[in-house]
Amino acid sequence: ALSSQAAYWTQGGGWVGLGTFAGGTQSTANAISRDGSTIVGFSNDSSVTRSVFRWTQSGGMENLGSIAGGNYSTPNAVNADGSVIVGEANTTTNGLTVAMRWTRTGGMQALSSLLGASGIQTGGMTLRAATGVSDNGKIIVGYGPDASNVNQYFIARCESALCQGLVTAEDVMRSFAGQSAVGQTANATIGGTL
Repeated sequence: ALSSQAAYWTQGGGWVGLGTFAGGTQSTANAISRDGSTIVGFSNDSSVTRSVFRWTQSGGMENLGSIAGGNYSTPNAVNADGSVIVGEANTTTNGLTVAMRWTRTGGMQALSSLLGASGIQTGGMTLRAATGVSDNGKIIVGYGPDASNVNQYFIARCESALCQGLVTAEDVMRSFAGQSAVGQTANATIGGTL
């Protein structure tokens, strides 16, 4: 039996349920695009696998799956026109999550893999979750543990299929070390370009 479902509301139509994946019992909406055309969330299916959905008026609920090898994904944000979705997904059944990005052309991919393909290393940081994305879909923010298992925040710059820059809180602290906030300027050195 259906226990809960994602929904949207309009003044003219009231509440409209989005449904679930086939055989699923629940769905949750997490974000809506700025233009209102796309709602993203997660739903389970008959095997209780939890995956990201992308809903549009014309296409309904589309199951975006998970990263290959995983069985869990959830979105945290969507860009202005609904073409880029970010969140977290596991890469092994019941494993820990990694930050992910979904696009129509690239599908769901680990953000660290996209950065690595451009030669950008995370410096021992595990990108655990992407929590926000800019309107144009090119800037992604999130968090994850560093080599000492302390959560840090990151900013990644992604153009089309590749990501070209990563800035972590540690990068910012290192670049401003010894600088005073009053009357001085500093040139920040970061991995990649932002």
